[in-house]
This record gives sequence, C-alpha cells and structure tokens, in this order.
Amino acid sequence: MYRLQSQVEQLSAALKQVEGAVQNLNGTPPDISTHLPSAHDLLQCSTRSPKSCMRRQSIPTQPLFIGPTSSAYNFNVANNSLQMMGIQPTAPDSSIVPGSGITSRCESLEPLVQTEAQGDDPLLGIDINEIYRTLAVYKEELDPFYAFIPLEKVMERVPLIHEHAHHRHEGGCPCGNDNQYCSVDEKDINVLKLMVASALVLEGYGKSNLAQRLVDSVDSAFNADASRVDIDLKGLQVFTMMSIYHFQCDDSVLAWRTIGLAARIALELGLHRRESLEENFPDPQKRYWALRLFWCIYVLDRRWSFGTSLPFALQESDIDPDLPHLNNSEPYLECLVGYGKICSRVWSAVTNYNKTATDKDVVGYLDFQIQQWMQSIPHDLQLLHPRLGHAANDQPRALQRSRVLLYIRGNHMRIFVHRHNILSASNISQNLTGARLVTNIARDTITVLVHLRESSTIYDTQQSAFNYFLISAISAIFLAVCHAPAEFSHSCQNEFYSALGILKDLSGHSFSSKRLWKSIRGVKNVAPKLGLSPAGLDTQKSSEVNDGLNEPVVAEQSCASQHHDTLPRPRPNLGEGMSPDRSEPLLNEDSYNPGLSTSLAEELENMPTAASIPSSNEPDMFEMGSDLTNMFKAFGHHSDELHKPLDTINLWVANGLDDTVQNGNKISRLFDQLL
Repeated sequence: MYRLQSQVEQLSAALKQVEGAVQNLNGTPPDISTHLPSAHDLLQCSTRSPKSCMRRQSIPTQPLFIGPTSSAYNFNVANNSLQMMGIQPTAPDSSIVPGSGITSRCESLEPLVQTEAQGDDPLLGIDINEIYRTLAVYKEELDPFYAFIPLEKVMERVPLIHEHAHHRHEGGCPCGNDNQYCSVDEKDINVLKLMVASALVLEGYGKSNLAQRLVDSVDSAFNADASRVDIDLKGLQVFTMMSIYHFQCDDSVLAWRTIGLAARIALELGLHRRESLEENFPDPQKRYWALRLFWCIYVLDRRWSFGTSLPFALQESDIDPDLPHLNNSEPYLECLVGYGKICSRVWSAVTNYNKTATDKDVVGYLDFQIQQWMQSIPHDLQLLHPRLGHAANDQPRALQRSRVLLYIRGNHMRIFVHRHNILSASNISQNLTGARLVTNIARDTITVLVHLRESSTIYDTQQSAFNYFLISAISAIFLAVCHAPAEFSHSCQNEFYSALGILKDLSGHSFSSKRLWKSIRGVKNVAPKLGLSPAGLDTQKSSEVNDGLNEPVVAEQSCASQHHDTLPRPRPNLGEGMSPDRSEPLLNEDSYNPGLSTSLAEELENMPTAASIPSSNEPDMFEMGSDLTNMFKAFGHHSDELHKPLDTINLWVANGLDDTVQNGNKISRLFDQLL
C-alpha cells in the first residue's frame, strides 16, 4: 500500500514537471491531449526519478566538419553553387539534420528514457523463448559480420543471466553458494540486452520501442564504464555492440562516436600490440576472442569513418605489423581486415587537401591493390554474379549476403579511386576511358543490388548497410551524366531506373534515401537553364512541368506493391576482364547497354508526389521519384545537342549561362562529394 501511494505521489510530481516544462517552452498552457505522454508512459515514469523522466534521447547535431566522403557535404556545395549561378536554392528542410538523423526517433513523442535505478528492467518483461528467438535472428543477420562475442556461450547462459537480472532488480543477491550465478555480472546482462535490441531494431527496419527501452536501460552503465579505468573485454564488447545498434538505427554519427571510444579502450588494453596482447591475455582462448574483438573494431572504425567522412580512431602506424590475424578461422572478417588496410590508403589519397591534382601512379597502384584484394577473396565468398541467372538465385541467405557485401565494397573503393575522372566535363574529355570505367563500376553495383532485392529479402532487412553503396553508385552516374550527357545518359538509363525502383519500394525507414532526395531536389530547376529540358519543350514549359511535379496525384496504393515484380533484371556483359565463373573486378571501360523497360519508365514518371502523402519525417519516396525521373530525362532527351563532341557541348553550356559557370566548373560542384 505504501509503495502504491509513493508511486502516485511520484506520478503527480512528474506530471507537474512536464506541464511546467511545456509552459516554459511555449509560454501558454499546453494542450494535454497533444503534448503530454500517455498515461501508460507516465505510469512508467512514476517508478523512476523525475530527472530520468525528463531526460530524452536527442538527435545528435551535425559535426562542424563535413569531409569529402560524406554525402552531407553535397548540400553545402550545391547551395553555394546555385547561389553563384544566380539561382536561389531550395530552402533547407528544418525537419532534417543532414548526416545524423535518426529514423527511429522521429518528431512524434518518443518514449521517455528509462534508467534501471528504480524502474522495471525491460529485459524481465521479455519471455525467455522470445530472447532465444531474437538471438537466433542476431545469429543469422549480424553475427556473421560482427563475430566478436561467443554467441553459443551467451545462449547457454540466458537462463542464468535472466535470473541474475531478476534477483538484482529485487535487490537480493543471486549468488548464495552457487558459483554459476557469481559468474554473471551486469556486463553480461548489458551485452544480452544489446544483442536483443539489435535484432529487434533490425526486424523493425530501424524502429523498435522495446529495443530503445533496452538500450536506455544500459545507458547508465554505459556512461559509467566510459569513465572507469579498469574496463575489461566485456565492457569493450558493450561499447562495440552499442555502436552496431546505432548503425542499425541509421545513425552513422553516433555509431562513429561510439566505435571511437571502443577503439581507444582497445588501445588502453594493449590489443593493438602483439607483446601486450600476449602479456595481458595469457589464456589462449581469451586472447583469441580479444583479437577477434580488436579486428572487428578496426573494420567498423573504417566503415563508419567512410560513412561520416570523419577520421579513423585506429591509425595504421599504431598497429603492430606483427599483430596476429585470425588464421582463416573467420574468412569473412579476415577479408575485411585486408579491405580495411586498403581503405586506409584510399582515405589518404581522397582526403589529401594539399594536392591539386590526382597522381596517376597512385591511382593505378590503388586500383591494382583493390583488384588484387577482390581476387584474393576465398572462392566460397566470391559473388555469383546476376549474369549467371538461376545459379545466382539458388544461394544460402547468409552466404549470398556476405558475397554481395564483399563485392560491392570492392566496387565502392574503386569508385572513390577513379572519381576524379567525372568531377568535371574537362576531366571526362581528358580521360574518357577512366570516366567510362567509373560509370561501369557504378552500374555494376546497381545491377548486383537490384538482383539482391529481387531474389531475397536481404536488402529490405538491412537497408542501412546496402543504401550506402547504392547511393554512392547513383552519385557516380549523376556526376557523369551531368558533365557528359551525350556519353552517359542513354547507356546509364536502365541502371538509373532500376535503382530508382529500389528507392521507390523502400518503406521509408532509411534516412539515406531522404538525403538523396534532398540533394537532387534543387537540381531539377538547374537543368532547363542548361538547355537540358525534356524533348519538345521550351524552357518555360519545362519549368511548368517541373512545378507540376509538386501537385497532388492520386494513385492506387497497389502501385508500390506491384512495382517490385516489374523491375527489370539487367544482365551485364562486363567485358574481357570478367571470367565466366567468378565475379572478378571490372577491368576495362567497355560495358553493356541494355534497353529500358518502357512500362517501368512510365510508372516511375507517374509516381504520386509528396502532396498526396501525410507529412512526416520519413523519406518521401514518391516525390523523390518524380524529381529524379524528371532530372534524368532532362539530361537524356536533348538529343540534338547531346550527340555533339564533348568540347562542343562544353562551349554550348558555357554560352547558355553567365560567366560563373564557364566550362561547367561551377556545375561540377553540384555533385562534387556526394559519393
């Protein structure tokens, strides 16, 4: 009775604090029905401190530094270029924070963050059978890539961990005389919570209230561990798992921050030096798992840094060259370690701000290393390319996912290495072979991803992972088409519409799709001023068509569901550099030119716009589709002018605009660094 009375008093205090906070913000009494949490949320708050009730998980701000591998950098460059051309750019959408938005934490009222000091432990509300089920999802979807936790041992200890959490919540000592309970501590509980949360958010396409509650319950221990001196491997596992969770929520900035902490803790533990590793972990089994954990952190550090364009936490010069590898016990992870070393070299070349030109010898050497790495991938992990037909469709799910990720990672690095060839019309003229190579690699990536989505549900389950590579490939095609439409607009059409079909079908949980739409939205107004208006329309009429894209269009909901079955399946002929039974790298500039599916093009042209869809913080796939289709058609249908030599096109573009865009130099900035 006393406990119930105490909860009621805390509930009343929490309600008054929430009302006062809203009044201070708005200056007027709040509307209780629209601004306050539900009774269920407040009842949960009553069991914890008022301070924890008021604390909310906020969206992290964008870093002050936006580097050359970040797609967020394109927004600033595009707006500056448009203003220099005398064109007022589209006003930024205040509901979007470029580069760091969290789709699982949208503008609607979020569950209040719960700490474990006084509240219920969310893990105790999950049935053990459900815990086993989510761990099975983790084993299938995440463990093959992040194999730094002995998963089988964790699954065996689930009853002990669950029982320990229950006793700890009740305030009793679960150990007694039973040593098996004493082997479980809070870090074991937190690791289990984060594994379950990662699986739940993966199943929820980036959103899960229960997953967020589990992560919130770990926050206090997580923050305490960050200030501890005696952190151990279990604590390091918690940091690494937290980074993976943030990535699954499509928050690459928080993922990068957290893996940076994990990397520095790994350095403190001496995991980066062979001598200290052997001295601090004399037990071979513990040393083996410590080594696996370190290499996982190393790989994630590279991946998150390229995604955010922020520097690595682990520098190659700090890692002992004699540090043992995994002796092929984890072939996928071993491949990524080699890939990470290539990433370090590519990063140095791409982010070198002191260079004004790209060294051809460096480009050739980096490309050679990437191709050697792709050829060194074990045969079982080599991609079965879509051109192989049914053989590519009949694959185990986990194996297909690993093969695709390794293959498109290699393509991704090659795009970075050769991207300078398509950054301007003059660069394309000077090295048309290199420009064709970049677009062929990008088209090949799109072909592989389209096939992946047609043949499985892998793409839908892990949108955050695959969208990053898809956007990079689309960006390369846009750069090439913008600067040399006669050369690339027609040959890239099929891949463009196929990629657009993927974006159209996405459920809207991926913030990367929203960033892509925002980056293209202002470009549609630039195309008519370049003379790149749709065939048969003058500039004024073309502008009217563009404006009409924002008008409501009534469409059947079945359109999106039917579209997946109508996507074309391009089968590439990648030239002499590709053997018939292995997915070796693309070696030459010649490529395929498949025809465009007319029905698909017509469907994408008529996609409904944002005005017909309720406003939200999720990506507007329909308006994005109309914008991209219109822009691409503008580039691809000015046939009378585009089939002139590249030098003639440059002169034609320059004469049509003022001096600020002579030779296409300013136009190149519209797409520069979107990759």
